[in-house]
Amino acid sequence: MKINEQIRKYRKAAGLTQEQIAEYLGVTTPAVSKWENGITFPDITLLPALARLLKTDLDTLFSFHGSLTDVEVEDFIHKLATMSQDNPDEAFEMASQKIQEYPKSDNLLLSAANILNASLLLSPMEAEKKQAYEALVVKWLERAAESSDVEIKNAAVAILLGKVMETGDYDRASSLLAQLPQQQFDKTPYEANILINRGKLDEAAVLLESRLLQSLFCVQTYCLKLLEVELKCNHPDQAHQIGEIIEKMIPLFGLWQYGTVVPRLQTALYEKDEERSLTAIKEMMAAVGLPWTLSDSPLFYRIADGTVKNAGKTFIPALISELKSSAEFDFLRNNAEFQEFLTRLDGDKGTPANR
Repeated sequence: MKINEQIRKYRKAAGLTQEQIAEYLGVTTPAVSKWENGITFPDITLLPALARLLKTDLDTLFSFHGSLTDVEVEDFIHKLATMSQDNPDEAFEMASQKIQEYPKSDNLLLSAANILNASLLLSPMEAEKKQAYEALVVKWLERAAESSDVEIKNAAVAILLGKVMETGDYDRASSLLAQLPQQQFDKTPYEANILINRGKLDEAAVLLESRLLQSLFCVQTYCLKLLEVELKCNHPDQAHQIGEIIEKMIPLFGLWQYGTVVPRLQTALYEKDEERSLTAIKEMMAAVGLPWTLSDSPLFYRIADGTVKNAGKTFIPALISELKSSAEFDFLRNNAEFQEFLTRLDGDKGTPANR
C-alpha cells in the first residue's frame, strides 16, 4: 500500500479530519489533501509527528512491513521445511527473522507454525529446548488465529486446538472448538476427547453413538444414490455390487432391516424384471412393519429408547400410494399377481404381512 493510502487509512481509523491533521502539523488542509491523493508528500521532518498522530509507526506508514505474496510464502516454507529436517535450530531462527520482518503476513505465520510444529514431533532435541520452541509455535498460531482471513484463522485455531488438547487445558480447548464452523470441521472427535478426559464417559458415548448413527444414514443414502447413478450409466454389475454392500452394511451396523430390500427393488425396477420386482415389493411391505431394536446393538444401546416399534408405520400409506400411481411401476400394471397384491393391501388397510 502506498504512503498516501496509508495516511488516508490511518487518519480515518483515528477519527481525524484533514483539517485536524493540518492544524496539528502546522500545514494547510489542501496540503493534507494532496498527500492523501498522492500529488505531493509530507516533508521528512513532519513524518515522525504524523506517524504519532495517526497512532502508527514509520515502517507501517511506508509499508516497509507489508505481506508476502502466496508464492513468496510457499518458496520460503519449502526452504524452511528442508532446513527443519537438518537443523531445527536454524529453521526456527530463520522463521523468527522472517516473521519479524513481515509481522502482518498471516499466511507466513500459519505456514511457518505448521511446518515447524510438525518437525518438533520427530525431533530428538532436549525437552527444555523443545518446550521453548513449542511455546513459540503456539505464540505464532495465536497470532494467526486473529487473522481477518477466515481460512487462515480457522486453520490456525484447528492446529492450536490440537496443541491445547495435549496440555490438558480442556476449558480452553472447548473455547477454541466453539470458534470452528461445524460445516467445515468434524468437531466430534475433539468433543468426545474433552468429555472423556473430564470423566464424562456416558456423555461421550451418547455423543459418539448419535453422530455414528447420523453418519451411517448418510452413507446408506449416498450408496443408494451411487447405485442409481450406475444404473443410469448402464453399469448393472457395479450397481448390483453396491446393492450387495448395502445389504451387508445393514445387519453389520444394526440398522433397520427395511434398508436391505431397497437396493434389490431399485435394481429390479430399473431392469423391469417383473419377477424380481414383485418379490422385492412383497419383501419391502413385510420389512416395513418389522421392529427396529436399537437397544440390542453395542453401537447404539445408550441412545436407544427400547425397541423402535412400527418404524415404518408413518409411511406405509405413502408406499401403497406409490405402488398404485408411480410411473416406476407401470410395467407391472398388467401383471395379475401385482394387482392381486395391491387388492390384498387394500383389504388389509395397508397392514404389511409376509406373503
